[in-house]
Amino acid sequence: MKRLINLEEVPQNLSESIKHSIASYFSGHPDSIAEIPLDIPETSPPFFKKIWQACRTIPPGETQNYGWLAKQAGNPKAVRAAGQAMKKNKLPLFIPCHRVILSNNKLGNYSSGGTNMKKFFLNIESGGAYE
Repeated sequence: MKRLINLEEVPQNLSESIKHSIASYFSGHPDSIAEIPLDIPETSPPFFKKIWQACRTIPPGETQNYGWLAKQAGNPKAVRAAGQAMKKNKLPLFIPCHRVILSNNKLGNYSSGGTNMKKFFLNIESGGAYE
């Protein structure tokens, strides 16, 4: 299994730090997850890496669309590729693909547990705005 969390950049007691960050997230402090550095595998497509990095900049409780992600990654016309990158995301809590919606402001699909899971995460972050 490939390493996805950069061990050199996280606190010494990794498991406790990550456990605390996840508990904080589910206790209403979604910013705690963004602080965990990730080590994306070298074999990942470079454009996907840019998409995932851009996705991590979307603040908790806010959303952006796939066009915004493509633009942030340097290729505004690659909207479908941005969607594919989100589909291939193996760390949905740490690379918050639930914050990415369709250009018509609909939630769209969510490969990490379906639309109900997407709403669940968005509600944690926004205080229930996606009922």
